[in-house]
Amino acid sequence: MSAEDLWWEASLAAIERTMAEGEQRVEASGRDPQVRLEALIRSVEFQMLDDQVPDRRITLIAQEQWFRQADSPQSKRVPIRQGWRNAQIRHAIAPVEGEVPKKDLDRIAHALALIIGSEAMISLTDAVGLDVIPRRLLTNRGPA
Repeated sequence: MSAEDLWWEASLAAIERTMAEGEQRVEASGRDPQVRLEALIRSVEFQMLDDQVPDRRITLIAQEQWFRQADSPQSKRVPIRQGWRNAQIRHAIAPVEGEVPKKDLDRIAHALALIIGSEAMISLTDAVGLDVIPRRLLTNRGPA
């Protein structure tokens, strides 16, 4: 087993625990999609900020996989992501399914995918230079 495989497994285990906790918190938060999204962000995203290594490692490995198969035909490429972000977002906004047209629900989910997940965390941390305490203050959580 390679070092990359070991990192992948360790990071995956950490992220799966966080995702399961996030799903429970979203479910416990009721049916209001805004409250459910806040529960998702407060559990999954804040954990991601507190312990960035697993998510950064998964992102790095996914990027490396993308580059390894960039020259392969589309039909030969293997998916590089698990789809957790999409599943978590869909779970959070599930109560409005049937009330909002599918096209609009898809647009909402796609927009949320830009601000939820490891890439958003990396952009805020590295590109924008925002550290954990100011991000938490912006989302009303307060200092750790």
